[in-house]
Amino acid sequence: MDTYFATIEEGAQENGLSETQGAYKTFVTLMNGQSVQIHSFHIDAVEVREDAGMARVTYQMHLRVIRDRVVVFTVLFTQDIAILKTPRGWRISGGDSPQIAETTGIWPPR
Repeated sequence: MDTYFATIEEGAQENGLSETQGAYKTFVTLMNGQSVQIHSFHIDAVEVREDAGMARVTYQMHLRVIRDRVVVFTVLFTQDIAILKTPRGWRISGGDSPQIAETTGIWPPR
């Protein structure tokens, strides 16, 4: 997933970038061999500032963590992410903490 992120050299803010990348890397590490199924994903809002080469995207995702074909955790969350126009195209440069709407099970799964 790192290819979807802007680099510091491309203008991303180090704190926002490391927090956002760190969050997804921690999630993947905690998966511990389990599977993820994205049940739904949709974009709620997009605000583009083309002149500044920046955008904000609000998305909502519902995902499931599956172990041995059994759903052990589900979560529905909404998040704002900052997007930066780079020579490689539009890339994620950071994001707010996800807003959790509903969960079932325990995270991280045991």
